[in-house]
Amino acid sequence: MNDRQRGERLFRAWREVTVPFDEDGGRARFLASAERSRSSPRTARGSVLLLAAAVVACAAVLLLWRGSPTPLRFVTSAGDGRVGAWLATDATTEMPLSFSEGTRVTILADSRGRVERLTADGASFLLERGEVRGEVVHRARTDWRILAGPFEVEVTGTVVDVAWDPARESFAVRVDEGRVVVRGPRLATQQVVRAGERCVVDLTAGTMRLSSTTDDAGAALVPEPDAATTAPPETPTASGAPIAPPIVRAPVAPWTTFEQRGDYDGAYAAAAGVGFASLYRASSADELLRLAHVGQLSGHRVVERESLLACRRRFPGTEQSAVAAYELGRASSPAEAATWFEAYLREQPSGLLAREALGRLVEARAAAGDAAAARDAAKRYLARYPTGPQAALARQVLGGARE
Repeated sequence: MNDRQRGERLFRAWREVTVPFDEDGGRARFLASAERSRSSPRTARGSVLLLAAAVVACAAVLLLWRGSPTPLRFVTSAGDGRVGAWLATDATTEMPLSFSEGTRVTILADSRGRVERLTADGASFLLERGEVRGEVVHRARTDWRILAGPFEVEVTGTVVDVAWDPARESFAVRVDEGRVVVRGPRLATQQVVRAGERCVVDLTAGTMRLSSTTDDAGAALVPEPDAATTAPPETPTASGAPIAPPIVRAPVAPWTTFEQRGDYDGAYAAAAGVGFASLYRASSADELLRLAHVGQLSGHRVVERESLLACRRRFPGTEQSAVAAYELGRASSPAEAATWFEAYLREQPSGLLAREALGRLVEARAAAGDAAAARDAAKRYLARYPTGPQAALARQVLGGARE
């Protein structure tokens, strides 16, 4: 049966169930329409294009439905881990952290640190002191970082040990598998450390050593200082008497110049050129607070924290030390933040930041889930600042209605 015959058959069926009208004209129009549809492929092509667009739209909806990748999770021997919570070991124990994508981070004996950030591609671990071992799973997208003092170790999939001794200002990294990229003072812009290598930086002596782990088999990751190896090389004169080689430094604008201009990235770069460890040792209390501000606004949290801790350590009992405690509270997890705000209030009970510190203490205690301490802080706040900006929160903590 050809197209014309099919059209006539359809017309007869239609005529049998339809009230008669101009049969000859209707039949002619019907057959002409069928003939045009058969001879012109535009309608079919349009249908195909609409179908393809629908498939693409469905795929897009499916991708959106799946949502953003889920951040990693981790557990400790005590249960689910929390970002920002400090983790510490004593002289005889270790603490393994197991992450949901298979990575394992072990905090070795007599060490302290915390997980600072979790993403779908990795995490950042801050080592405050001691040593940590990372066994990082390599994936298509991996973003793992270990922060230690002024150093950052970028890991994409490897087995690595990182150590930091803030008292001696000594840093070391050893790679057993893969490779890492290390950034920090006394290093090249990006110091690559490969499997079988160890990199040790002594900020006090101003030295960096990259060696093979086979040459240092059995040695501690952070070696004891050796005057024979850390002393600067000597060059003999014509008479045979040794003289120290001259140190030539290019003139560099001080970091404070950039900071005063509001160029915090430039200030960070200039400070890194000097060496953060030496700045922590030699800067005034005010300069340390400014350096912490540079670290905060340039995105280098480790520098912010180390500057504030240096101010607390070197200038106890001063107003600047109390301000450093307040700033440490702002930069810490709720449980730790509360201890810093309490420190400020203890040292500067009538200081310029007393109201803000007490208000933040209420927030921190409540966020940490310490209901009794939160109520105590709320009572203290309302007693001193009944119309303060955190009065509504304080009343809410005490069970009153939010204003």
